[in-house]
Amino acid sequence: MSIGALFMGGVIPGILIGITLMGVAYIISCKRGYKAEAKKSLGEILIAFRQSLVALVMPVIVLGGILFGVFTTTEAGCIAVVYALIVGFLMKELHLKDLFRIFLSAALTTASTMFVLASAQALGWILARAQFPQMVVNALLGVSGNGTVIFLLILLFLFFLGFLWMAPPL
Repeated sequence: MSIGALFMGGVIPGILIGITLMGVAYIISCKRGYKAEAKKSLGEILIAFRQSLVALVMPVIVLGGILFGVFTTTEAGCIAVVYALIVGFLMKELHLKDLFRIFLSAALTTASTMFVLASAQALGWILARAQFPQMVVNALLGVSGNGTVIFLLILLFLFFLGFLWMAPPL
């Protein structure tokens, strides 16, 4: 399946999640009595838009490049980094002395992510070697041969895992 199609498949859920989060933020802010800022004039809005236009071009470049097949998602990430560096230097928000700290932070984030992926890969290999998936399937089939019942058992198990995931630490 095309990466662009997968990406576009996430647009509707992303919009729905965004709307839901805005609703939650609105309800919480009303409950806690947060005050709104004064409304901005059209001139102030246009000035802010003009100042942010350079940054708003990045998603257009990335999404347009992926959807039109100009580059892959990995290449899009590289192009976004190069674009951000150029814009940062041109807008005088970024200096050469900042690059080491930025690259170090990126390296630490990447290393921790890779450690998690490596651990998951090792666990997956161990579980596959021990034939854990087959044991789970046999246990579920031992409970019922009905697909609907098995589906509901899996949903119930995942629901229970969600409670464990959200539980506060002991």
